[in-house]
Amino acid sequence: MLEGSVQVGGSPAAVATGLGGVWVADNLRGRLLHIDPRARRVRRSAKAGRGPVAVAVGADAVWVASADGTVRRFDAQSGVASEPEHVPGAAGVAVGEGSVWVTSQSEGTVTRLDPATGRRRGGAIKVGPQPTDIAVGGGGVWVASGEQMNGTVSRIDPASGETGEPITVAKSQVFALTYGEGGVWVAASDDLRGDQIEITRIDPESSEPDGDFVRLERPGLPVRLAAGAGSLWVAQAGGAGISAGAGSGTLARLDPDERRRVGSVTRLPGAPTGVSVGASAVWVAIGGDGAVAEVVP
Repeated sequence: MLEGSVQVGGSPAAVATGLGGVWVADNLRGRLLHIDPRARRVRRSAKAGRGPVAVAVGADAVWVASADGTVRRFDAQSGVASEPEHVPGAAGVAVGEGSVWVTSQSEGTVTRLDPATGRRRGGAIKVGPQPTDIAVGGGGVWVASGEQMNGTVSRIDPASGETGEPITVAKSQVFALTYGEGGVWVAASDDLRGDQIEITRIDPESSEPDGDFVRLERPGLPVRLAAGAGSLWVAQAGGAGISAGAGSGTLARLDPDERRRVGSVTRLPGAPTGVSVGASAVWVAIGGDGAVAEVVP
């Protein structure tokens, strides 16, 4: 159920949980916001470059990728940021397997950073065109291609840095990707407009689509995914079988084993731009509303 919203102002573009907080990338004001989940208020704000688009928590730090081609490492306690590393076209960031991984949408690559220093490790790794979402888990680094008519996911071997053959999940486009609850979960469509959006699981061991997909009852873009608390969470604009305006959104809960929706759909105060599971709740960034919604599973 929707517990309430934390008004943060600006335009939240992404949200992550961990290290005792909820962390929000404010795209409009170029800030990283730290929300205290118990007090439901913003504790701290720090400069994060122009146009922050992605945030991740891991390796004892908070990482923010911004549209100006910078990636910053923030100390979770002090809020102090390291000198930015430059990744042209930075679009997504994830932490795991001993590194920080950043997608470059403009160059079609993934850059590996040292989690202790935030500095670049080795050369850029070539992946599918226009990579956006990235996740780490199951012994791999998983990257969604955002190019139209290229519904593929790339897997990087974190030990060798090599990219495997593209994994085809749709005919048209991949909209979102996450890892958790035993699989890699992808929201994709066979048509350009996303009139039918399906959630597919990739088996992390075989790197192949596995089992039945879940078709969203009423597609709506953007769509964001998160896995945790025994479920897969799908946040989308409009959608999910309700009558909704352009500025509304929903959060649906899927059973990852039975591949079906469970429980009722939660209506959100606006269109979601990010979702994360942690701090005993599901947190959804609402870009146009300048807020972060708290939903208790």
